[in-house]
Amino acid sequence: MAFRENLLHLRAAHKLTQEQLAVRLGVSRQSVAKWESGTTYPEMDKLIALCQLFECTLDDLVTGDMTDQTPRTVFETAQAPVDLFGYDETMRSLGRKIPTGVAAICSGVSAGCLLFALGENSLYIPENIACALGFLLIILGVAAGLSFLVPAGLTYSAFCRAHPYLEDFYTEQDKQEARSEFTWQLLVGIIVLAMGIGAAIALDPYPAVEIFAPTIILGTVAVGVWFIIHGSMSLGRVNIQGYNEATAEEITPSELARADLTDEQRARVSALQRKSRITGSLCGAIMLLATAIALCLLFVPMAQADFKNVSDHVLPYFWLPWPIGGLICGIVGLLTSVLLDEHAPVPEAGSSQIRS
Repeated sequence: MAFRENLLHLRAAHKLTQEQLAVRLGVSRQSVAKWESGTTYPEMDKLIALCQLFECTLDDLVTGDMTDQTPRTVFETAQAPVDLFGYDETMRSLGRKIPTGVAAICSGVSAGCLLFALGENSLYIPENIACALGFLLIILGVAAGLSFLVPAGLTYSAFCRAHPYLEDFYTEQDKQEARSEFTWQLLVGIIVLAMGIGAAIALDPYPAVEIFAPTIILGTVAVGVWFIIHGSMSLGRVNIQGYNEATAEEITPSELARADLTDEQRARVSALQRKSRITGSLCGAIMLLATAIALCLLFVPMAQADFKNVSDHVLPYFWLPWPIGGLICGIVGLLTSVLLDEHAPVPEAGSSQIRS
């Protein structure tokens, strides 16, 4: 009797899903799926763990016939979702790298502006040297920022393609902590930005304002933006539904077919993709109509040589169709989300153990 038949029988007899067995062994669900399909074979430590879990010997599990045995142990299967794929740590790492990259770019520009100002005012540094150093600092800041942003973006894209659907494993306490973190970091960011603007205003009566004001403002922007972006990403990290919707918009049918998903999860991703296509098509049509209306408001009076009407009545308002169209798109997105989610399949509670 093959190992895979014994494993299939024992798992089914104990009423464990592949996900629940994977959690108990500390492996991913696809590992269990590969064992049961005969594609791969577990390592010795996992075999021993299986023997301990199902209370059998190694010989019985690997070479014996256990398909006629009844379960010796009843497992508690109502387990909380678990982060099998390292989603939380991946998103926390991105939450540090992305704001750091943006702050590095702002800091480089801030330092460059200071040197430009010092050279322009002929203070201590010749203007040509100051400009050269200023451009160098800006380039270094951009390079440093991209060294954080580009790998972070590639990591996120690869993770999304490998795991296009995740079960929400965060507790309400986790989400409340994320909301609190976002709140205080947003306030800190706003305060830092206000301090930078206040310092620049305070320098207004002094000649040094032209030299130091841009640097102070950009420097505080670097710090404030770090807190704001970090807090926003901390809040977004616990929004698994938002992650699933964003990933469904990007993943291709071939990638979805290769993804390690249950039938329910695959159906859910397909539903999210369908909702995204419908919403995108409707919003595209709305914005095209808004653009046509705006252009008509602008060019029809001009074609009639009614320039006074254009100047006095059209120019101040011809842009209104775009924000109105944007608001309508938001309403359409909410309606399609509500209507389509009512018919979307929901993964079974027994398979909810995937912890990002």
